[in-house]
Amino acid sequence: MGGYTPQKLRLMYLAKILYEETDDGHYLTRKQICNRLSEYGFEVPNRETFADDIKWLSIFGIDVVSDKIGKDNHYHITTRNFELAELKTIVDSIQSSRFLTESKSGKLIKKMEAYASRYEAELLNRQVYVSGRIKSSNSAIFYNVDVVYSAINRSRKISFLYFDILARRIRNSDGGVELKTEKVYRHDRKVYIVSPWTLISNNQNYYMVGCEDDGEIKHFRMDRVADAHMVDEPSDTRPFKGMSVPDYAEKCFDMYDGYEERVTLRIEDPMYPIIADRFGRNKTVVAVDDEHLDVTVAVRVSNQFLCWILSLGDKVKIISPDRVVGDMRKLLAGRSRMYS
Repeated sequence: MGGYTPQKLRLMYLAKILYEETDDGHYLTRKQICNRLSEYGFEVPNRETFADDIKWLSIFGIDVVSDKIGKDNHYHITTRNFELAELKTIVDSIQSSRFLTESKSGKLIKKMEAYASRYEAELLNRQVYVSGRIKSSNSAIFYNVDVVYSAINRSRKISFLYFDILARRIRNSDGGVELKTEKVYRHDRKVYIVSPWTLISNNQNYYMVGCEDDGEIKHFRMDRVADAHMVDEPSDTRPFKGMSVPDYAEKCFDMYDGYEERVTLRIEDPMYPIIADRFGRNKTVVAVDDEHLDVTVAVRVSNQFLCWILSLGDKVKIISPDRVVGDMRKLLAGRSRMYS
């Protein structure tokens, strides 16, 4: 600390003042800046020293703009690490993430405000709305995610408990029935030992993709993971050999497990943008006639996938393979019995 002097420290506070109190729409004059420096306990620099300070900030890479307006120079920061539109996008992502608790969302948004001027931070505050959204109640999720990433980087297995949130009927003193949600651990608090492969964000939730010793690929929602620890045992991710994370994510529907298959869909031409948007590169297209296309896609077949096809109406039909067509018939027959 002996090499530091108040003059050197003054440069840091000058940068702090400019970052916090100026932007493209707000400026400070030299007098206003000097008054702020005096509030921090620094002697007011003369004009020459002040000009040198601004020059040194610019040499360091802080983009300070000086505009002559009337008799005074007006100073403001013009370039930041994040543009306001970028910060708003990040804040909206934080707000909408179900795997983050309300408390953690608030803390992260507060940290993002540090990258803006106080005027821009007020705009971010106006955008913030978290209360009432569906959010996780698992406050340990950040710790658990860190354990998973560490295990992936070190090629180690992890152990954890896995739970569901279930509704229980509770009879009250008046004889009525109330529903109460509670955490229920799967398989009597079974300790899962998993070789993690990757983490995937899907439908506002965070999933770990991995496999147990039997080699079966499974998905685990991170907000339902508890007591995660890295195990001093090499992971075995051979079931994922040759797979890429983007391709795998495109094949899964809301991270539901299913068997992998190449499915051919016969679609009317106007439906092609929807199919192309969902499957990206994992498809081949053949023109059947002037109005229809056969699109073959790689997908993990699950009820979620079949229901998605049904949601597209009569303009999309599964035509092969027979196994998937049969699964669709079974699904429709079951729903028909339910509503008959």
